[in-house]
Formats: sequence, C-alpha cells, structure tokens
Amino acid sequence: RTTGAAIISPATSTSEGNATVSVIIAELGLARDVTVQVVRVATSTLVSNPFPTFNQSESIDTAVLRRVAGTSYYERALLDVRFVLSNGDTHVASDVGIVPTFSTEGSHHGVTVYFERVSIGAVNRTVLSVNGSALATNVSVVGDIGSFEPRAQKDVVVASRAETVSVVALTSMFLDVPFNTLAGIAGVTTAPIRIGVVLGNGNVLTDVTQPALTSVLGLISFQSTRSSVVSVNAATGVCTPHANFLRGVRIEASIQTLMAATEVFVNLLPAVGDVDFGSVAHNGPQFADVTLGSAFHVPVVVNTGAQRLAVLTLTVAFDTSRVRLTGIAPTTGYAASVTTLSSSLSLVTVSCASS
Repeated sequence: RTTGAAIISPATSTSEGNATVSVIIAELGLARDVTVQVVRVATSTLVSNPFPTFNQSESIDTAVLRRVAGTSYYERALLDVRFVLSNGDTHVASDVGIVPTFSTEGSHHGVTVYFERVSIGAVNRTVLSVNGSALATNVSVVGDIGSFEPRAQKDVVVASRAETVSVVALTSMFLDVPFNTLAGIAGVTTAPIRIGVVLGNGNVLTDVTQPALTSVLGLISFQSTRSSVVSVNAATGVCTPHANFLRGVRIEASIQTLMAATEVFVNLLPAVGDVDFGSVAHNGPQFADVTLGSAFHVPVVVNTGAQRLAVLTLTVAFDTSRVRLTGIAPTTGYAASVTTLSSSLSLVTVSCASS
C-alpha cells in the first residue's frame, strides 16, 4: 500500500468560494470528491509588542518607542501580522508558520531603523530597533505575508531623545548558576548576576546583562555584603568566590533609591592535593541546616587529581558542646580509624588508607 500527501494550492486567479477536488487511484478503482473552501485575506493588521518579551507582553501594544532615561537605549518592538480571512477566521502569522517581511515607507527624519531576526522558542520573529533624533518621528512600518493584499501597516512613534521613560524598579535578580551556588576554584570561577528592570510605562527589560542592553546595565551598581567570601564587579555584576562560607552572602543591586538583592552560596571544590568538608551536591551552602539532636553526615572530599589516594590523615577540631563524632564511613575500597588526641580541645585524628 502506498501512502502520502498531496499539497493543493488555489490558482492566483481563483475567486473565493467552494471548490471540488477529485482524488482518483486508478489502479485500485477508487475515486473520491472532496469539497474545500477557498478564502482570501480580508484585512491585515501590523502588531507591535514590547521586546524583550515578558509575562503578558503580548497583550501590550507598543505604539511609541522611548529612550530609557540616563542611557542610549531605545525601547524595541516585536513585530507580527494579524490577518482576518473572508470566512471570519483570525490568525497571527507567526502562529501558523508564516514569516512576514517588514519594511518602512517614507522618510524617517533622522531616525535610523533596524529589523533584527530573533528566535523565540522555535519561531523566527522580527524586532524593530531604532536610534532616535532630536524630534519625535512617525515611522511607517509595513508587514507583508506573501503576495496577499491588503498589506499590514502601522505608524510607530519614535519619541524625541528628550522624552524618556524611567526605571521604576529592579526585578528578577539571580546568580546564573544552579541553586545560586558558586562551585569551582576560589578566585578563578566566575558567574554573572542576571537582573531586569521595570520601566515607568509598564514594560519590563527582563535581563539587562544582554549585550544590547549594556547601557541600561550601566545604571546599576552591584556590591557584596561579604566580599572576602564573594566579590562582585560593581559595574557588570560578575561574581567571584574566594572562600567557603556557612551561610548565604547577600549581593545587592541599586539604582539610586531602587534596590534588589539575591543570596549567593559558596561551596568550592578543593584544589589538587587539598581536602574539603561538606556537601558535594553544590546546591546550597557547604553545610546544610540540621535538626537539634539528629544525626547528620559530613562528606570529606579529597582532590587527588588523576592519582589514586593511598593514605589520608586528618586532624579535625570541633566543639563538643555542639556536636559529637559518632563514627566514620569510608568509601568502598578504603579502611578508616579514629584516634582521640584531646577531648578537652576536641581534637581527633582520622586516618584512611586503601584496603
């Protein structure tokens, strides 16, 4: 049995209405007629929404692009075409696999216009970017979805450089690593802070660390409340760990009176030849909180490089008024023992050797 699909397209001269398509398989003596409806594009509208996108941004109409106060950055618009068919059905081009082409008509009066292709999910979209001028200017944007008429057209106002929109809040601040935890090597590993801003017109720039938004990032100043554990570049928000710490370290971001913060944890890997205590999951601080009176396990991690560990001897100090050592559990292939050096000083020697 042969299976397949036939793509049927109406001729350009075909008028709207019903048409009959006959399917004939002569070898099997089969024939069938199918009625299809031919429609046309009745109306089309150019849609412009804020970009970068954010929750509910597709419900906001971007008819005016303003400069963000204190920066050279102008707001951008995500473009699309909404069209209504002669049978009343409404579609958005990007939702049905159509990639519109966009252009401008008329003069821009000193405004430079850019059309940039971006990928949102698996869909190719177009973003309108501008460089403004001293005077407000209307930019007539046209969207085409093939040879269909009428074309979608809309005037987008590019506000003058003097007419700005201000940042009114900082939002969505986090360290761009799993669990906000810096692992790796002290003084070498780095990770960036991600942060967004809310504008006075309700638009949200979800991540101002993107290259296109560096002038907005320049408004923000970063600082660490414990720079000996985690330092942060005041201008870029890139964090560098320096030492393990029992608790999170607060990284703060500010624009004048606006403030945001996130808690960053440090749980470093030991250097080659070094030993470390604490969680190896790197999903929070070196030592997790425990319930008073409950037993807990403290991993001992040794970085041997590419070598196999033969013998390890550690002297461990701890506060016997708070914790009590009840035993050790060596990794498979090793034997371990504990010798108490001084109960008054809370010192024990832990020895581990390949078995």
